[in-house]
Amino acid sequence: MALNWRIDTIEDFHNICWIPIKVKELDDQKYMHSTTYHNEEKKEAGVLNPVTNQLIWATMIVGMFKITKKNWEEFYWRVHLYEDTIGHFLTKYENDKPVPYFITAKDIHNHIGLSTNADTITKTKFIRKIADIHREKTSFNIEEKKDD
Repeated sequence: MALNWRIDTIEDFHNICWIPIKVKELDDQKYMHSTTYHNEEKKEAGVLNPVTNQLIWATMIVGMFKITKKNWEEFYWRVHLYEDTIGHFLTKYENDKPVPYFITAKDIHNHIGLSTNADTITKTKFIRKIADIHREKTSFNIEEKKDD
């Protein structure tokens, strides 16, 4: 099933979700695999903010299809727990050097209104999922140590 998403319900989504680029940059190689938009009437273009992109995909990982005023803290908790277990979703570059970027509470709060068609899972199932991932990681480390 394809992942469908909606961001136009996010307050100020043009500034939160899109990074402006010049129209002529749309053909640039660096945006080849990025989600972009082009408004010919306004002569503007943009590329999807990497945080927005990651939160869209995170809806499947955390089992919550929508970020709302009521659930954004739970969404953040699940993303944070997942990143603590697996590692950061995103990497930023500072002075041409990669730096881990962890999704913040502000990032989640700014995306209230984002929705997808991802499946929903209960908090209990999510915790079990994280525990299974952690168990697998731990087992791998134990096996690796046995080989030493």
